[in-house]
Amino acid sequence: MPSPIRSLTALAATATLLLGLGATAAPGAPPTSVPTGSAGPATVVAVRAAHHPGFDRLVLEVDGPRAPAATVRYVKRLIHDASGRVVPVPGDRTLRIVLQNAQAHDEAGRTTVRLNRTFGLPVVLATRAAGDFEGVVTVGVGLSRKAAFQVRRYSNPGRLVIDVSTRAVPASRCVYLVRGLQYHGPIYTGAFIVARVRDGRVSGTTGAFYSEFVALRGRVSATRTSLQVRDDSGTWRPWSQRWRPDRRTFVGWMPVTKAQMRLYSGGGVPVAGQPCA
Repeated sequence: MPSPIRSLTALAATATLLLGLGATAAPGAPPTSVPTGSAGPATVVAVRAAHHPGFDRLVLEVDGPRAPAATVRYVKRLIHDASGRVVPVPGDRTLRIVLQNAQAHDEAGRTTVRLNRTFGLPVVLATRAAGDFEGVVTVGVGLSRKAAFQVRRYSNPGRLVIDVSTRAVPASRCVYLVRGLQYHGPIYTGAFIVARVRDGRVSGTTGAFYSEFVALRGRVSATRTSLQVRDDSGTWRPWSQRWRPDRRTFVGWMPVTKAQMRLYSGGGVPVAGQPCA
């Protein structure tokens, strides 16, 4: 298998063929197209994904020796090929993969692969089926953010490999949440959360305005939540409320801006550890 994705600074602004085997695209670049060498329809038989240092790898495998021609691009909405309906895709960004001269069913019309998959990787969250019609297979890939990606084809068996960079994850993302907010004269009361999210890790503070704060830590992904809070006793205990990773908010809590948070907290933003910028 190839080495990890090169740094984003080395990625071209437009798709560039790599020795006829693949292409690299930066966010916002034109569609990345990969030619084919196979003659007959290729049947998709497997979809898998895994995280590697610096990138998430998505693999579409076919039953033949070579992967079919493919076009990979970012889209605002994933449209089902044939029905024309919008296909919901988890995440903040969507990659559309279109395989030409391909199918995801056998001669009897039975499905050969499960295209609706959930992976919950740092960037690659899930795949969604968006068409298996007249020799064209369309798959949507839900991403946690827009990132550079690289496309390659491999033989024996035929595989289309898409490596999505995880190196450009923002240094941090801050989330400000309140619940039960009430205004009492010069002060606000209610519960709050100020959390810093970085590469799926969460740290920050939870508590009530004008009372003791407790620390918050843990990890979140598209499929798993593991959060803890620590009170004044210094003991970490499981967080009892569910996290909604697609919106990075706690269920039942209302997102607010940093300016609002300053207003509610009397001019400060309570955070455990380093400031949440």
